[in-house]
Amino acid sequence: MFLSNARTSIAEFLYIVRAIFSGIAVTLVKSAQKTV
Repeated sequence: MFLSNARTSIAEFLYIVRAIFSGIAVTLVKSAQKTV
């Protein structure tokens, strides 16, 4: 039970981190396009 819970929490954490990184990447690309 604990292992499955840990796996789901890790998956959720990775998903959140991925979403944050993708958002940062999008903002960086937009700002780069504005400057160029």
